[in-house]
Amino acid sequence: MVLGGVLGHFSKRNGGARPSLTAAWRRGALYGGLLGLLTGVACTRETSAAFDTDNVLPVSESEFRAKVLESEKPVVVDFYATWCGPCRALSPMLDEAAASRTDRIAFYKVDVDKDPGLARRYNVRSIPTLVFFRDGKVVGTLVGLPSERELESRLKALTPTIHIGAKES
Repeated sequence: MVLGGVLGHFSKRNGGARPSLTAAWRRGALYGGLLGLLTGVACTRETSAAFDTDNVLPVSESEFRAKVLESEKPVVVDFYATWCGPCRALSPMLDEAAASRTDRIAFYKVDVDKDPGLARRYNVRSIPTLVFFRDGKVVGTLVGLPSERELESRLKALTPTIHIGAKES
């Protein structure tokens, strides 16, 4: 509010054209206060709720070897940050994809701000980044927000289809 008042005060003394938002010091103070209030609300908004998922579980650096590298199933690891907009968009899409595959693929997520060592180890330079593992080895990565079709394609490629009872000719 003080900044808006100061801007309004100095714009009065310009003696010419002045910004319409600060035509008078009171109006400047009002706009400054509103701007401060909106900025404060935007910065304190809870962002972790977007990442609360049932099927994509958090994994820390200390658990990574046991849960990811030693997994008998293929694994998808989502490297994300709570402040990242595309990461927020990917979270429910990945959770939905994981819901139908929990028996075939393990899904984990790593907060790059909490575990930067894992992000460095797997060369994560942009988020979101999905890293695909099979038998403890990286078999693919996907950087950025994928389309649903692209995500489905990658997940199908991670788990080859086994044909039971196929006839030989």
